[in-house]
Amino acid sequence: MAGWFSPAPGMKAGVLPEEHLWAMEATALEVRRLWFGGRVQPFFGAALLQEPGTELVALLRAGPAEAPRLVEEARRRRAQVLVTPFSQPWDLATRLRRAGFHPVARQGAYVYGPSLTEPGPAEGGPPAAALRRRGLVSWPSGWLRRWLRPAAPSGPLAISPIRAEELPEWNRVCWEAFGPPGLREEASLFEKERAFANMGGRALWYLARLGQVPVGTAILYLGEQAAQILAVGTRPGYRRRGVATALVRRAIADFRARGRGVLFLDTWPGSGAERLYLRLGFQRAYIRTMYAPG
Repeated sequence: MAGWFSPAPGMKAGVLPEEHLWAMEATALEVRRLWFGGRVQPFFGAALLQEPGTELVALLRAGPAEAPRLVEEARRRRAQVLVTPFSQPWDLATRLRRAGFHPVARQGAYVYGPSLTEPGPAEGGPPAAALRRRGLVSWPSGWLRRWLRPAAPSGPLAISPIRAEELPEWNRVCWEAFGPPGLREEASLFEKERAFANMGGRALWYLARLGQVPVGTAILYLGEQAAQILAVGTRPGYRRRGVATALVRRAIADFRARGRGVLFLDTWPGSGAERLYLRLGFQRAYIRTMYAPG
């Protein structure tokens, strides 16, 4: 079908029109720019995101004459390059490896099932059932299925978007859920304050509470062409109580009421988060690979 993602030989066909795939990548780049306070400029048929201490090349639509210059200039600048199955030219990953780049990370982009426009089962059917028909999900049964289902929250679970004055409380929960080793809470708060200000009214920052205790976070960013869910996290002592499930469902409901285009999120293939998102109706649209110079 014209205008749909046409993969390179040997690659599995995509499930979205090509313009939706590019909208997802553009939105993800916009969120990263707002989060870290970078700036974007054209770069040989792509986009160069400049951040403090690093540069990233993304949205790769390089023509035959631009591709060699893109690879050489990225190598000279020691910039990282983000490659997707629909990046152009199709052999870009091969060109990067020949220039001394190597893959350093792989991440999946997952799109919410009811927002898909691919011809298929009638909209409104169970997303998980549609995924199983496509062979993308092998759903467990018996005791394993019961074990994977999160336990019900103990006490009333309330989710609401925060105000600016609640950001330190939101950051404390997010920092406990994700905080990488060596990142101080104060540095984490500075990062969140910048992102909160930059995103403005385009983002909903959710805080989940069990009773009076803050236990989980999530963000819904409403872009012009797509919406992204990010920062879904639960405090270690409150996991497997349905907090993350409730946060994602709230974000889905708000997207349906206010969003445009498709709803997506990013996570690691094979992770526990992936299993949660598949169960909630998301499916993997593609894998993006980060290349770094040697």
